[in-house]
Amino acid sequence: MKNTIKAIVFAIVSSVSALQAGDQLLLETPLPEAPIEQPNLKANAFAASLLNEDADATYGGGVSLETVSLLNVSLRGSLVAFEDETFTLGGSALYTVPISTAFAVYGLGGVDYEIEEERWSVSAGAGATFALSQQLNLFVESTYSFALDSADEDKGWGVAAGVGIKF
Repeated sequence: MKNTIKAIVFAIVSSVSALQAGDQLLLETPLPEAPIEQPNLKANAFAASLLNEDADATYGGGVSLETVSLLNVSLRGSLVAFEDETFTLGGSALYTVPISTAFAVYGLGGVDYEIEEERWSVSAGAGATFALSQQLNLFVESTYSFALDSADEDKGWGVAAGVGIKF
């Protein structure tokens, strides 16, 4: 019986010593961290409204493709179709300010080209985005578009709201 108790105590002491040595080894040599792969692009689908100087509202929708932020700056290309059968191509730069892990605000500026009217405009505005997950977010933004040609009237205030998917 004494030999059995000695064997059990010896086994417990050996096990504890081995665990302590293993813990010390783990502390001294950290495991390599696998890099978290970040999505490179974000596709957006959105509803849009445009209010011109005459207070006439035009509604439509659009799609855009956006680079994911690098140093808080991202680039976006978009196509918007309105109910009056006009199409606008746009390019924008966004500067994002993260407020929390799920919420951020951003400022944007860019150029737009109305295909049917063959006219250019410059837009500036702001928006906010709310992340539902790492890949899915909701956003809302407002911009004002100035006509580049002084003979044309400004496009006016635009509002867009939609969903973005990172991939």
